[in-house]
Amino acid sequence: MSRSKVLFAALLLLGVCATPAVASSITCPTIGSPNRQATLDGAIDCKTVGQQNGTPKVSDVVALFGGVWIEAGTLSMASGTDDWLTGNVTSGSWGALPVAGTWAIADGFWDLYPRAVISFHLGGGSGDPDWFFFEIGPGAQSGTFSINKLSGNGGGFSNMVLWADPVSPEVETTAAVPEPATLLLLGSGLVGGAMMLRRRQRAHKSELQ
Repeated sequence: MSRSKVLFAALLLLGVCATPAVASSITCPTIGSPNRQATLDGAIDCKTVGQQNGTPKVSDVVALFGGVWIEAGTLSMASGTDDWLTGNVTSGSWGALPVAGTWAIADGFWDLYPRAVISFHLGGGSGDPDWFFFEIGPGAQSGTFSINKLSGNGGGFSNMVLWADPVSPEVETTAAVPEPATLLLLGSGLVGGAMMLRRRQRAHKSELQ
């Protein structure tokens, strides 16, 4: 293998390793036959939980995303601001579906917390899911959301909660970009290993001759 090919392979690997999670508009669930479906801008992941009584708790968020979470803002049956979270219903109404609105996280949040999740709780009724959890892309400050009823009864929009993870190392695997020094070390190792292998191959050929 030529040096140029080895270098190209190393740079390609570094590019793959350095690609961060990209926040986008996510809709879930998209498989099976859900009775409700939600979409949120600025997310990198979404998880749902079927028919449940009551609102999600810290232990529920930990079970889904790992880490150590705290409640950082709750809105129940009314738009407004609580702690770090601001939410407004712009179409439809609380306690009903369909509904659409906006969410915002206050300035300074990302200086303290590396991860964030916004959850929606819908009334039980006879459908599911009842809980939606969207992990927010690091640094995202605001976006829109919508929740639709596809079939079944019940399921009015009950509350939305912002969850913050102040200490979790898992952010490194979901959104962090490897440090330049680490990438350089990895690339140097790959190139050096390939060059050593090539020298051994040349030495072996010389011995055979």
